[in-house]
Amino acid sequence: MRHITFKVAMLSLAVMAMASCSKEQSSFNIEDVPGKAKIMGTLSYDAGQSYINGEYAQLIQGAAGVRVKAQVSNSSIKSNSTGYTIYETKTDENGNYTIEVPAVPDGTSVEIIADPFFATYSEVVGIEDNKAQIENREELFKVSSTNVHMRPDDIEIYDAMYYFTER
Repeated sequence: MRHITFKVAMLSLAVMAMASCSKEQSSFNIEDVPGKAKIMGTLSYDAGQSYINGEYAQLIQGAAGVRVKAQVSNSSIKSNSTGYTIYETKTDENGNYTIEVPAVPDGTSVEIIADPFFATYSEVVGIEDNKAQIENREELFKVSSTNVHMRPDDIEIYDAMYYFTER
């Protein structure tokens, strides 16, 4: 009886070992993709106008501290996979950013998405005695996303200017 119990136990272990091997082989981990590509750029926004020494100037600012996401389509990495994997970073004080994503030789589909943000917009509303009257208001700034197709070692430059819609 002990001999039969031992054989059943060994058979059970063998079945479990084979099941776990095939599960590991069929699982997909996007981090295991050896190829990488890089997305980089600068995000900026029109912060309005100034008037100094009799001269108007546009105030173009780097969009500092804004979250930038690279949304990778899992099906473009491995067929029959679903969903997306998101890689993200934040822009530095000048609006610069870099994100590294996995890439396969046939190409990886990536959507680059930058978060909207609120910031002050300054507008010269009048000049009196060579001094500007400036109106400051909070505005919601947005930028369009873009889709790219990347292969290993590609570098995609995505520079964008945020815009706002006047109320």
